[in-house]
Amino acid sequence: VTKPLPNIIFLDIDGVICNPETCIAEGEIAGYNYLDPVSCRLVRRLCEEYNCRIVISSSWRKLYDQYALQGILGAACPSLGNYMYTDDRWKTPILSGCRGSEIKTWIDKWCSEFDNFVILDDDSDMEPLMDNFVHTDAYQGFRLKDFIKACEILKRKP
Repeated sequence: VTKPLPNIIFLDIDGVICNPETCIAEGEIAGYNYLDPVSCRLVRRLCEEYNCRIVISSSWRKLYDQYALQGILGAACPSLGNYMYTDDRWKTPILSGCRGSEIKTWIDKWCSEFDNFVILDDDSDMEPLMDNFVHTDAYQGFRLKDFIKACEILKRKP
């Protein structure tokens, strides 16, 4: 029996699982140092229910390596970091241009290794991948309405 191919979550962090609402609630005035537990748990639920692996598309991929990010995700939400790739697939390439083109480059390279994908981001530069894009509110992050849209995308056959 062959294992089904995973689905991919292209995960931005700021504005998706890290938002000013949570940071201010935690006592922070400026900066983004707290991951939102609800947003993180909703992402984990996507991983559990739709056989997803996480690929980091966030600018955080320039600041931390895959093991640090896996630890950050795991500290924010038990087992969330376990869904992240830690091999060469762990992040989208850093290119000049829009995030959508970085994700498209990753997809072109690894297309035989996954079934479907969803992009979770508060930016909107995701052409030509808008059909698989969930646009989050930068101030609130990934919420129930976004989770429902992500589920609808992952249910579709690519």
